[in-house]
Amino acid sequence: MEIVRIFGDNLLSIKYETSEDDEFYKAFSNWTDAEFLENFFEKHKSDLQSGHWGSITVEKAVLKTSKVALRLEKTFRKLEKAKETGRIKILQSLFVPLNDTHIHNEEFSKSKVRRSWIRLYGLRIDASSYIITGGTIKLTATMNEREHTNIELKKLNEVKGFLLSQGICDIEGVTAEIDN
Repeated sequence: MEIVRIFGDNLLSIKYETSEDDEFYKAFSNWTDAEFLENFFEKHKSDLQSGHWGSITVEKAVLKTSKVALRLEKTFRKLEKAKETGRIKILQSLFVPLNDTHIHNEEFSKSKVRRSWIRLYGLRIDASSYIITGGTIKLTATMNEREHTNIELKKLNEVKGFLLSQGICDIEGVTAEIDN
């Protein structure tokens, strides 16, 4: 497991040993890949048309996902040009606690970015820094209902455990890990 910088020390991402790409890049690549999306929505067609998201065809779901992902990626790209206070505001507007009943007050609190049914998951390091652990499309009410969302929950826990096992507890520890 490796931590990589996406935008300075404000947005970082995990690159798992089993993958060529970091999770931030991988998520946006998948969400804009028509073939990946068509396969995903065909596989999860019953969830897509269950009524949770209304009644939508696979084709419309592919187009909708790509549009939402491109808009979200554009928002993240604003981090490159923003000053420090602007970056903090952007990140705080994007990330919310994973569970609606929690607040960001614990060490490495689990967080998510949600736009429509796409989810980017990460750990909040401090008020201005996050580590992306993964991303997926969530068509059900809870993460425990499907294997692909449950995997994302496990990755959050795995990365948090990794950081704590390395004695990393803040942004300085994270950046030291990257710079080694």
